[in-house]
Amino acid sequence: MPQFAPMLQWAAAKRRAYHLVSAEDLERLTQSIHHQGICVLAKEQVTLSFEEWLPSVRREDVPPLLVYLDGVENPHNLGAIVRTCAHFGVRYVLGMEGRLPKPSPAACRVAEGGAEGVMQVYLNRPVRQLRELQQQGYELIASAAGQGGDLYHHRFRPASIVMLGNEGQGIHPHLLSVADQTLHIPGGGRVESLNVSVAFGIIAGEYHRQRSA
Repeated sequence: MPQFAPMLQWAAAKRRAYHLVSAEDLERLTQSIHHQGICVLAKEQVTLSFEEWLPSVRREDVPPLLVYLDGVENPHNLGAIVRTCAHFGVRYVLGMEGRLPKPSPAACRVAEGGAEGVMQVYLNRPVRQLRELQQQGYELIASAAGQGGDLYHHRFRPASIVMLGNEGQGIHPHLLSVADQTLHIPGGGRVESLNVSVAFGIIAGEYHRQRSA
């Protein structure tokens, strides 16, 4: 395809191997019909443990918005959340070790390049470690359908952690019990809840609006 010519020229100049394959082979390699005509072999995204990551966040002059995902494993939701993170400058996605999947090809594709600038941080004792962040000044905000205060009546602290659960079970009660605030996104009530990636987009957008005002 003509749009890939500059990339192929770069690969030839840098002596990077590339192969032209059939549409059927490309679908097999990418395990998707939504490959858009290209597949790139890349190194796996770097991830961090809580202990590795904590010193860097302590050095932040302006505390960043963080997101904690509890049991959100669908690659399309993960990819959409990472894309939203990249849009609003959220650099870290936190989750429990063993429950937050590493970025898959499907998630990276949905993220549309966002995965390159967003790192995942794994917590092995999430309740204790989230409390440690609270002690450093972070406000832990749980998002729950139909529960808690109105999102648009809440004033966000600069140092905030948005916690979201999966659409089947929500946030685990142990995590919910340590939240400083529980917020819901008001709506017409015709559906039970929003898709988790949509909910995060609305919350992150409101946080950004307040910080920019």
